[in-house]
Amino acid sequence: YSTFDLSNLRDVTIIDTDLSGSSLSYCKAERLSIISSSLVRASLRSTPLSSVDLSSSDIEGIALSENLKELRGARLDAGQALSIVRMLGAEIG
Repeated sequence: YSTFDLSNLRDVTIIDTDLSGSSLSYCKAERLSIISSSLVRASLRSTPLSSVDLSSSDIEGIALSENLKELRGARLDAGQALSIVRMLGAEIG
């Protein structure tokens, strides 16, 4: 568990890192890369993930703003996208 709230994440690359349960809320993110890492139950509220490729990372149970604005422009794989849709309360048939 780590807390990075309000950090300036500029030119940061996170590779093979377990950030489960961590808080990365209200961060400024420029040229952020997250590769093959665990963000299980991490809080990413109000941290823009535009242009961040999350497809190789585990984002199960991440905490986001109600409107999921953090994910605008982020790259997800199909399974992650389904999990996000379920967070919105949709049922997948």
